[in-house]
Amino acid sequence: QIDEEAKVWQEGKKELLRGVDLEIAEKYLTMHLERVPLSEEGQKFVQKSRQEHDRILKEEKERQERELGTERRQKWTYFILFVLTITATIATGLSWMDSQEKKARAEMNELRSQALLASRSPDATRNYDTALLLATKILKGNGNNLENRDTLLRVLQGNPELKTYLWGNNGKVTSMAINRHNELVATYETGDMILWNIKDFSSHTLPGKYSDVTSLSFHPQKDSLLAVGDRSGNVVLLDITDANAKGLKNLETVQHKKGVTSIMFSPDGEWLATGSRDETVRLHSMDNLKEICLKHEGIVRSVTFQKDQLFSLEYSSTNGSRLLAWDIESIRSQDSKVCLDQPKIIKWQDPNKFAIDIAIDPQGVAFALSTAEEIMIWDLREQREDREFFNEKVLGNEYSSERHSGWITDITFNADGDKLISASFDTTLKVWDFRREHVSLVLTGHKDAVINIVAQPTVNQLFSSSWDGSIISWDIDALPQSPLMEYLGSERKSVLENLLFYAQNTIIFSEEYSVKSFNIDTREEKEFWTVEGNNNISNLILNDTSLIVIDQKNISFIDVLTGKKLDTIDIEEGTKKATISPDKKWLATLGKDDVLTLSEVDNEENFSYTDNAESAFFSNDSKYLIITNANNSIELRTSESQFAQSKKLGEHEDKVNVVVFDKTGKFVATAGDDRIIKIWHLLSESDPIELKGHTDGVVGLAFNPNTSDGWVEIASISKDRTLRIWNVSSGKSIGEPFSLGACCSVEKNAVVFSSDGKRLFSLLKEDNKYDIIILDNDPHSWQKKACSIVNRDFTLVEWKTYFAEEDHQESVCGNLSP
Repeated sequence: QIDEEAKVWQEGKKELLRGVDLEIAEKYLTMHLERVPLSEEGQKFVQKSRQEHDRILKEEKERQERELGTERRQKWTYFILFVLTITATIATGLSWMDSQEKKARAEMNELRSQALLASRSPDATRNYDTALLLATKILKGNGNNLENRDTLLRVLQGNPELKTYLWGNNGKVTSMAINRHNELVATYETGDMILWNIKDFSSHTLPGKYSDVTSLSFHPQKDSLLAVGDRSGNVVLLDITDANAKGLKNLETVQHKKGVTSIMFSPDGEWLATGSRDETVRLHSMDNLKEICLKHEGIVRSVTFQKDQLFSLEYSSTNGSRLLAWDIESIRSQDSKVCLDQPKIIKWQDPNKFAIDIAIDPQGVAFALSTAEEIMIWDLREQREDREFFNEKVLGNEYSSERHSGWITDITFNADGDKLISASFDTTLKVWDFRREHVSLVLTGHKDAVINIVAQPTVNQLFSSSWDGSIISWDIDALPQSPLMEYLGSERKSVLENLLFYAQNTIIFSEEYSVKSFNIDTREEKEFWTVEGNNNISNLILNDTSLIVIDQKNISFIDVLTGKKLDTIDIEEGTKKATISPDKKWLATLGKDDVLTLSEVDNEENFSYTDNAESAFFSNDSKYLIITNANNSIELRTSESQFAQSKKLGEHEDKVNVVVFDKTGKFVATAGDDRIIKIWHLLSESDPIELKGHTDGVVGLAFNPNTSDGWVEIASISKDRTLRIWNVSSGKSIGEPFSLGACCSVEKNAVVFSSDGKRLFSLLKEDNKYDIIILDNDPHSWQKKACSIVNRDFTLVEWKTYFAEEDHQESVCGNLSP
């Protein structure tokens, strides 16, 4: 963001940073510059801002000193003293009020932190109840504001069955390893090494300091033997048996000339392979401590074993990326004093790709290689040991909507070997069903880049670490269902689209060439309307009196009370898309030549044309028309000019998928494959509010119709298989994204609020089966659900722990039970 603002400043379109913005930027320079370096322009931008800030302060001080000359100061001395006395009195009162407000705010922030930390505690079965009670009390007693709603929602989404947070240190996690005895070791940038027992999540810090650790590996049979590599090239073997009592025993140390990048024991424990930036791999025999050096032509990125072969992944600016295979038996007897460059087989190479990591599934069947942007999978049963790999599957290629939006940092297989997990700079993990070549689960919870992932050898438990200092334990077999989300479990195999909400808890949707209604409370489904000629329905529009059904040949107006057809408008043959204003006065059609024609329904004369158009959308009150174009620009027209005058509202960086208007007619939201949601204020010239967070294209939007006191809310659904609820004024997502699980796809325009805004509905598709999801969006209902989960109130000990200053204990759930 700093770099982007620097560019705008250089173009003369932005002023230098001031006030809080300057403080934040300078804090970034001191705390985060190592993680994500700024460009020279960005650093210059911040430095110039500080210089300009200091200059303005200096000039202002000099000006004030000139104005306060000796004669003027004497003349106004008594008046100034009087004013200062009054001001001091008022300031004292204001300062006291401000201190009280700050104290209350600090206490509330502390409670929010306590609630969130309790929900993420490793001892989740006990602390999760406390977290729910804390978050419920915060919302119940301190107002239904954004922060309090966000806290309770995040705690309810905590789901201790799926993920558990391990907080062992304030520093960045640098490496992790796990053994068969449920012990996880993590190293931190502070030099600490922490050992976790993942059965009960107890932990202790091991003695000593281990700075700049880059890689860890446990011996496959001797679970107390740990190999540690660091940035200086050191490789240390440590015995962590009885670490609390005896300390760590250093068994052996070897040395690379540059930093260690990867460490791996062979499956039988006979060999330890270490890769390095010094362009070598060293094989260390665990029996006789013999060392064999294997020469490479680039930095070694990763090493792994498969049967009697060692695989190494290298990268150089000259040759690009290469995957090499070494036959261990052939090099076992080689002279250990010479670095070997043969015998090796080049299994894969690409001069244009930056290789990251390699992994082999526990059954030795699938081989995975990740570059910065995609993952390749080979079936080892189809390959010959003496030939280059062939017939690969590619996950997340440049045309895939499932790829990570940031660089891939690590990959691993689960214990069963049927899933591949990838970590990324985009803060997410993706669980791939690699045989079917799609993402089955997106894991969210980290707040910064995810750097390491390790899988438990015996069960499908996964651990990930991030630059935010957290480690998360994931149960990837658990369903990511939230207590706020209900799946209706539809078995329909035909396409469900065009979701609308109608009165009396009823949703309306199209299923191929019919319109159906579904009562949420009774679960009763009825066929509302069937299109003549079995023409598939493309759109549904609901106004005050009728339902407008648009199919391939007709626009039909249906009475919503009786289900009878009121009127029909024929669509010209060859029309790709058609829509009509809710007041039934204006018709927009898109022909095969991508020319959008706009005409009055009662007047057959066409009078407005737009070339290279994609789609058209009328506002609910028929006052506005949004046209999206092939160049991703957004065009606005109004009824005041008979929709004749066009104004460019803005543009997206990729295809626009969805456009929705809010109930008030003040806002329009647009979103598409650039993953950004833009909220445009139709009554002002201000820049749009941008909502960022989705990691794939957005395909559905819905404004909450229940807006009050400036609270504007919008829901979004994305190809990343998450659903988010946003507060528009703050530009922030409320709670965590709702994961939609292993479904194969989300449907376009398939998200809608109930008329009171308390429920949200969505459509999903999984293996040609369609499902309806109901999401609870009522904060009062959230409190009831939290209390039903806890089924108790604060204990006296809990109350004294968190609310020691309050006179008496109050009931939090006493009057909230369902």
